[in-house]
Amino acid sequence: MILSSNWIRERYKILIAVLKELVLFLIIYLIFYGYVNFGIFYYLFIIWWIFISYILGRYHAESRNISQFISKNLYHLTLIIILTTFFLFFKKNINSEEIITTYEKILPLIIFLSFAIHSYSDYKNIFKKEKKYNLIFIGESDLYNKFREEINRNFFKFKIKYFQSSDDYYKKQTSDSLDHIIISQSSITDKEIFNNLIKESKKVLKIIDWCEEFLVRYPSSLLTDNDAFDFNLLSKKHKTQKRLKRIMDLLFSVILLILSTPILIISAFLIYLEDHGPILYSQIRTGYRGKEIKIWKLRTMIKNAESSGAKWAKRNDNRITKVGHILRKTRIDELPQLLNIIKGDMSLIGPRPERPEFDNLLSKEIPYYDLRSFIRPGLSGWAQVNYPYGASKKDAENKLSYDLYYLRNFSLFLDMIIFFKTIRLVLNAKGSQPIK
Repeated sequence: MILSSNWIRERYKILIAVLKELVLFLIIYLIFYGYVNFGIFYYLFIIWWIFISYILGRYHAESRNISQFISKNLYHLTLIIILTTFFLFFKKNINSEEIITTYEKILPLIIFLSFAIHSYSDYKNIFKKEKKYNLIFIGESDLYNKFREEINRNFFKFKIKYFQSSDDYYKKQTSDSLDHIIISQSSITDKEIFNNLIKESKKVLKIIDWCEEFLVRYPSSLLTDNDAFDFNLLSKKHKTQKRLKRIMDLLFSVILLILSTPILIISAFLIYLEDHGPILYSQIRTGYRGKEIKIWKLRTMIKNAESSGAKWAKRNDNRITKVGHILRKTRIDELPQLLNIIKGDMSLIGPRPERPEFDNLLSKEIPYYDLRSFIRPGLSGWAQVNYPYGASKKDAENKLSYDLYYLRNFSLFLDMIIFFKTIRLVLNAKGSQPIK
């Protein structure tokens, strides 16, 4: 599996933030109390704190102004304290005196650290200047225009110069400092010129490699037929990992189904109570290699919501019931698809299966759309944890770019990353609404 150095750097920052918080907590605790020899319960408390902090996104520096910085930290701290209190009260063999002692000794220090230490990185993020990239693009003009569009859409600050061929670049090149030279296959007019280009610069990237490094996805508009052929070959690799993936799918699906049974029963009761309609809802979706499969969901829309035919969902869709809003936001409505995974029609992780009516339309309008069916569809996927709920052709095109990344970089490690990112999304109730 290939993960971009950009993505790895972000994970590295999170790890540093966690370690920094731990070390400084121990130092301040030592200064305040003169020792750090506390029992196993306190270690569990700290681990719990870090886990909840990660799930809620405390270690992701995203604030761009002071008010957002303060409100985000207050919101996170409030939720963490509530969840920590819940943890303390339901911990076995702990009395109220130990709870009070824990709050007296640990909680004030962690709150202090949250604002004074960890949040410093977020605070710097408000004032830091975003890196400006100096790029050279060598290739066809229509490909260059699409490339510029992708850069603009991803809010990169850049200065870019365009050359139609490597020969053209050598005739007009300047001495400006460069971050990357991006090339298309057809722009190489002479093998010797290309070899010289490689020797002069270690920053030469093919378009697909630049997308992997900076976008962590592959926009289909920037792919070539050669790239598509590689995807086809890659889908036949990783046979051992795919067998292990199937075993993990079965194991986790059975466990999740057992654990979620009480939630499913309560949800079913609430669905029926609201309008006395059916509890489950079935749909035909496109599965592996274009085979049609039937999936099951808890019903979240009014009865006969699609009597006039399939429609894209929309923001604040008036077809969604009151209970349905909650079920969609928490992804509980998707839980019956665990049965599809056990059956073998789906996987826990993979591209989300789309309806054939939409697939037929999208495959005609979006380049290489059918590539997403080269791997078994999933309950969650790289597109779902990186892009909001899709409800248009443009959304489908954007989500395809993430699905293609998953297809090319499939591994059990990437599946594990997606699994934990999915947990974060569910607990934060994000990504369930279409984009405005």
